[in-house]
Amino acid sequence: MRTLSSKTISWTLSALVALATAAVAQPAPARGFRVEAVAPGVFALVRTKPPGMLLDCNVLLIVNDDDVVVVDANLTPTSAAASIAALREITSKPVSLIVDTHRHADHTTGNGVWKEAFPKAEIAASAAMRADLAELGEKTLAGWTGWAAEMATELPKALAEGKTLGGNPMNDELRASYEGDLAAAREIVADTPRMKVTPPTLEVGEAGLTLQRGARTIEIRSLGKAHTRGDLVVWLPAEGVVATGDVVVAPVPLVGADQSFPEEWIATLDRLLELKPKVIVPGHGPVMRDDAYVKLYREFFVSAVAQTKAAMARGESADQAVQSVDLASFRDRMAGESPVLRFLFANWGRVPVVQALYRVRDEVAAAKP
Repeated sequence: MRTLSSKTISWTLSALVALATAAVAQPAPARGFRVEAVAPGVFALVRTKPPGMLLDCNVLLIVNDDDVVVVDANLTPTSAAASIAALREITSKPVSLIVDTHRHADHTTGNGVWKEAFPKAEIAASAAMRADLAELGEKTLAGWTGWAAEMATELPKALAEGKTLGGNPMNDELRASYEGDLAAAREIVADTPRMKVTPPTLEVGEAGLTLQRGARTIEIRSLGKAHTRGDLVVWLPAEGVVATGDVVVAPVPLVGADQSFPEEWIATLDRLLELKPKVIVPGHGPVMRDDAYVKLYREFFVSAVAQTKAAMARGESADQAVQSVDLASFRDRMAGESPVLRFLFANWGRVPVVQALYRVRDEVAAAKP
């Protein structure tokens, strides 16, 4: 693997060819995403699956004079192939670089499919991501495929009975969520024999990496720890577009109890806001045309950190703090009255954010001599 510094890599390219938004064909619903033009030559593939337990990532396509830079690679070979087909409807230019924003399978397992389609493409990631993927990638992927197999068995029963997996009555919103998860689970099961961990080939240093593609500047930045210790964002300063990976996820938080850094996440979001982006393409969720949600996201972490530290000071255990920390106002603002989003808020936000803070505290204590 080659290590790249923050030194600007200049490519001499031909003049920028403008792509008319009207020329971008909207994908069939079966693809699971819509194509959204966010700037001249810049397109987001935004997932359209109803909110649920199984996820695939948004993808950003940056079409330059002579090449394409792709941000995130999808979960399954099927979804990655659909993204490649959408790209081919936009341009015949080759992909030169795929940026993995972090190590999780729903952003990286498609690497191999992109590499098969574009053998000369490099895969860029942070050093921390590379190390974590090498250590945990196979285990994480096995977790995804095993969980999908279980869901493919259990969800049809729940749908037939009209009850949730917890035994509660199923309304129309819950049914749509379960049906979306079942389709996703079946895709994963069908693709499991082809799913593999494909490691990055280019390492982005702590200072980041700036690419010059003709008139376009592309900055690959590490803004700090957040969803994982190896998060990257991709920033287009002239266009004001930023692809955040899972540093920002909508409509509810996505925190890993065993891998996220809630307190440092606040400072990372501050650095993101300092960019003053015009368009934010989150790892999951709709494209944002202002920073209102990012500010709300930040407020969530500020409140969670303050309350959890107070619980620690009172001598509460992690389990006790999960009960005492009150994030209901954020649940109401992010999830509204949706039973699906309220469930996801609790399981991806309220509970793991507290657990992650206790984990970090214990890791710091264990590291002391």
